[in-house]
This record gives sequence, C-alpha cells and structure tokens, in this order.
Amino acid sequence: MSDIVFDASEQVTVLCNNLNVQGHDLLLDSAARRKPNGPTFRRALVHDENDGLTINFNEDYPGGVTLNGVTSITPHSEPRGTGISQIFQPDPTLVINGDISYRLPSVQHLGPDISDQPVLLSAEMSKIQAQLLELTNRIKALEAKS
Repeated sequence: MSDIVFDASEQVTVLCNNLNVQGHDLLLDSAARRKPNGPTFRRALVHDENDGLTINFNEDYPGGVTLNGVTSITPHSEPRGTGISQIFQPDPTLVINGDISYRLPSVQHLGPDISDQPVLLSAEMSKIQAQLLELTNRIKALEAKS
C-alpha cells in the first residue's frame, strides 16, 4: 500500500516500493541556498536525449556535484553487434575530461608530512614518465658499455 504523509516539520514522505516519475526533469531547488545571478532552472536529474541519466544537467548548480562515500564507479559498456550476436565491450573505459586531483591519507616521508595535500594525477604521471626515460637511458648506456 502506498501513502503520502504530510507532517508538521514541512516534510512530505512518500511511502511506496517504487516511485514512478513520468517526466524527464527532476528539479531540486532552495531559494535560500542559491548563489546570486545563477541559472533559472535547477535540474538535478534529467532523462536526457541519449536515453541516459544526467546529474546537474547543463551545470544548473553552480557549486557543482559532490559525491560522498562513493565505493565504486563502473564505466558504461557499449554494446556491439545486433540481436543475439550482440556483445558488450569487455573493458569499458571511464572518460574524465580534465585533470584528476586527489588527497593522500597521512603519509610520512623523509621530509615533512604531506598528508591532506592535493596531488594532480597528471603531475604524478609526468614524474613517472621522466623516471622511466631516465632508467631507459641508463640501461642503454650500460648496454653500450658491454
């Protein structure tokens, strides 16, 4: 059995096993939390034109999207072929536009504690590539001596 409960704390509770919203945009808006001169719409969830689910459609929330407590992100597998022969790409790729910044847990090195310092993945990859190049050159030099 389903029910809608209105209580004195200005909260509405929908009691049901499945909430079916037949529309393409779910707007979530609080005038008190808006930044000045922000967008008109606040489309939190949108069933988009590609039959996908878009969070923060058209970047309607100027503060962006924060995900807390995430345990997994699984990339979308693109189907190939048609009908019974349809297979899914075995190793889907997650595409990130822009750099990735992360924070390390408390780590003690020979120098000062670097915990809670943001690290750019691109900078770390550049360091690794430079080290690989240096090691490759050293191996080539050692091979040339023998």
